[in-house]
Amino acid sequence: MTCADIFKAYGDLMVDSIDLLLLQLFLKASQDKRFVCEAAEAALISMTSWISPLVLLPRMQPYLKNRNPRIRAKASVCFSKSVPRLVSECLT
Repeated sequence: MTCADIFKAYGDLMVDSIDLLLLQLFLKASQDKRFVCEAAEAALISMTSWISPLVLLPRMQPYLKNRNPRIRAKASVCFSKSVPRLVSECLT
């Protein structure tokens, strides 16, 4: 079972352990190893799809200022995918 499957299965129940996973997923997604990078990116996309943006955005915000430019880039992509969901959740 991959992280993407875990996010899909448990969704917001993963909130307590997401802080530990975020840094590792951002690090793995910014590696040069193609398979590792693709798996981590799939997990990040799944995370932004299945975890509420109200919970996720504040936890991702510190990574937008990380000194590693690759981590900042991956965090920015995840952040930008979560914001439209935040708007739609707030309007409904």
